[in-house]
Amino acid sequence: MRNARELLLAYTANIADPEVTSSLFAEDGVLELPYLESIGLPTRTVGPEAIGPVLPKLPRSDK
Repeated sequence: MRNARELLLAYTANIADPEVTSSLFAEDGVLELPYLESIGLPTRTVGPEAIGPVLPKLPRSDK
């Protein structure tokens, strides 16, 4: 098991790869971003299989 620091570093290092990033979440892991409602996305997504498809839809600062 990775600790919180290792997971955060892995998440930020792989943010451009939704498959890798979503695999860092546990089966009951939650991506919860309340502001997503304002752009028509779910505010709460559970599990890596559900999180993976949401990640590419997130706004990016480099676009």
